[in-house]
Amino acid sequence: MMGMQGTGSHHVVATELTIPSHRLAAGTDPSETSDADDGSRTLYCGAPLVGGFASYAVAVGAARGALDLYEELLRTRKWLVPPFPLRFEMPEFQLAFGNAQALVDTAEAALFALADRVTAQTQTALEQSMSVPLEDVKRTHRAGLQCIELAWQATDLIFRTSGSSSAASDAALGRVFRGLAVVRTHIGAQPDPVSINVSRLHFGLPPVSPL
Repeated sequence: MMGMQGTGSHHVVATELTIPSHRLAAGTDPSETSDADDGSRTLYCGAPLVGGFASYAVAVGAARGALDLYEELLRTRKWLVPPFPLRFEMPEFQLAFGNAQALVDTAEAALFALADRVTAQTQTALEQSMSVPLEDVKRTHRAGLQCIELAWQATDLIFRTSGSSSAASDAALGRVFRGLAVVRTHIGAQPDPVSINVSRLHFGLPPVSPL
């Protein structure tokens, strides 16, 4: 997703950088079921969904940032018609802020709970020299995608009630909105195929795709 308009990431340049060997750990495929332990396993070596959590966290953090921007807007911008109250004084915007805040709080709480669960699962797998069961990996991924969905719902609500100026190319709120829109286009962020695979694994059937 780097380099796309919504993210603001135009390019990344890294030159003459070396990662020392003691900072490296060989990765493993979380879908593998091998019980082999070569002594190099760590809590984060092969931990499932490391990349996925990056997307979940970025989405939830972006939504939290959008909520902060929304609060600033409501506190400083007046309504368009007399008697021109500040927007935070109006029930319509109080409702929108309260609903958006609840969505962000729920997404954030779920994300932290998922992180704790994955840490516990990985610790158990490490102690038993085994891999985290694939069904658990997929279930966590599906729940993480729900965090993204909640973050999107909050940001969409904020964006459409903040006024058309937020759609300007240089508007911070518009950038958050476009960034989350980009995240949701990623093939790995599509919830339906993940739901299908979670269900198939639960009922003893093989997944139909790597998602």
